[in-house]
Amino acid sequence: FNSIPYPTVVWRHVGEQRFVLDRFNEAANEIGQGHLHQYVGADMDEFHAHIPEFPARIRRVFASGARESTSTAYVLRTTGEERQITTTAVKVGDDFVLDSAHDLTEFEKVKSDLVETSAALQRSLLEKEGLLQEKELLLQEIHHRVKNNLAIVSSLLEMQSSSVDDERLRKMLRESQNRILAVARAHEVLYQSQDLRNVDLGRYVEILA
Repeated sequence: FNSIPYPTVVWRHVGEQRFVLDRFNEAANEIGQGHLHQYVGADMDEFHAHIPEFPARIRRVFASGARESTSTAYVLRTTGEERQITTTAVKVGDDFVLDSAHDLTEFEKVKSDLVETSAALQRSLLEKEGLLQEKELLLQEIHHRVKNNLAIVSSLLEMQSSSVDDERLRKMLRESQNRILAVARAHEVLYQSQDLRNVDLGRYVEILA
């Protein structure tokens, strides 16, 4: 009996659907912090007055002889501490019901912590994704404005070259205009691109052509 690793108690039927606490193992005494011995012989309904579904379960098992398991939150009678447990009750002989509890409190806490951590990570990823989208929009706007400003400079150079009689100077102005126009078109490709980290060379050459 004491070799059972889970907290286990035995309820003894004393007639007229009444049960008393008959014995308990070391694991049960440990979770009860050594106070369980004072309840030996205690009436089951009084012992579980704060959780009436437990006596009802013991009576069902006693009447049917079938094993029954359930998971629930349980307040320890000896300490008032709430634990998350899975209990299994089974009839033993003619007068006893053995009730064993598997404490899932730490497991449930770890599971809850994992769920909270996962949710926090998801929120963080969504926030970062939102910031990244904002940065990409800002970069697109910058590339757009730079392209427009360079286009203005290119137009000014074109106007200037048309008013110059010196062919050599006119050629230099047009070369500068073409260089500026090439840079402007690179910015145009960038602000139209879905990937701001790379220039689509195919698209860039197509524009220049």
